[in-house]
Amino acid sequence: MNTLFKYILIFLIVANSAQSVPALAQVKNQVDILLDSSQRFLSRDPQKSQQYLQLVQQQITDDDSVLQIKVFNNYGVSYYFKGAFDSSVYFYRQALDLINKTEGKPDLAITLKNLGISCSRLGLYNEALGYYLEALSLAQKQNLTREIASIYSSIGNVHFYNQSATEAKAFHHKSLQTWRKLKDDVR
Repeated sequence: MNTLFKYILIFLIVANSAQSVPALAQVKNQVDILLDSSQRFLSRDPQKSQQYLQLVQQQITDDDSVLQIKVFNNYGVSYYFKGAFDSSVYFYRQALDLINKTEGKPDLAITLKNLGISCSRLGLYNEALGYYLEALSLAQKQNLTREIASIYSSIGNVHFYNQSATEAKAFHHKSLQTWRKLKDDVR
């Protein structure tokens, strides 16, 4: 192979890769905008949120597990707001399965908490309690004070539904103390 041909080949490879880098950045930017749009409509218009999620799914690859987890979680939230709690549980479990295969376990505490909320709405209180306790343990390890307060309240609700007033009161009290601590930390 002559030297000129090698230089032309190298130039074409470099030029092609230089073009693909901005294209990748543009796709990532589009995905971020679509995900943000989906999140803005989660409670207001879950159907529109799902339409944005479908567009995100068209843009991402199967090996992008972090984005897929976010998509599954957003689907779970959108179905929750539509009152389709069984579908919500399905998508949270999809996210949970993917999280368990992903290094670093992104969004695990939040997914577990949301799964607990949807299970609770379906009357699956013992299952919900299991998810909440696991989410609480993770949130405490990560020092996620807002999540801890929210999970304490959710655990209190499960105990209330299970007619365990003493436990319900104790966890609601822990939630209130945590919120107050958070408020004091902000001052």
